[in-house]
Amino acid sequence: MTYSAAARVFLPVALAVTVTLKVRALQNLHDDGRLGVREAISLLPASGLRIVRINRTTDPVELDAADHVCDLRLYVVSPHGWHIGLLRELAGAQKRLRFIYDGIEYVDQPVWSTWRYYQWWQINNLLGRRLPIRPVLALIEPSQCKEAVTRLEKAEIYSG
Repeated sequence: MTYSAAARVFLPVALAVTVTLKVRALQNLHDDGRLGVREAISLLPASGLRIVRINRTTDPVELDAADHVCDLRLYVVSPHGWHIGLLRELAGAQKRLRFIYDGIEYVDQPVWSTWRYYQWWQINNLLGRRLPIRPVLALIEPSQCKEAVTRLEKAEIYSG
């Protein structure tokens, strides 16, 4: 099979461009390879919560936080909605499952919004533009933690 001169030039150039874009994207991931973990951790002290435990070995990453009134379990979840079923099962009937994204509390993960922003972030990242990472947080919340959740929502609004 013979290739034209244009194909012999185009294929290596296309390969070089795509590999360069992929390498740039990988360099911009955080040290643990998961987006939003560092940002979520920085939100907790800003909302008056102290970090009790961080479990990076689970998927999703698990954060335990507390203040003087309540203990919260937070998860940094996929913007694609992959963790919803698991989290509903973990929450059970005794505790509320809520999602916080972009400073707003949701009963269900706003998958379309989180996915759309993630794709927009990826495109900009490949082009070298730095957009803020917006973590998608899931909370398994005891009823006495409403005030702490409100503070966390406000902290997320002002961080991004």
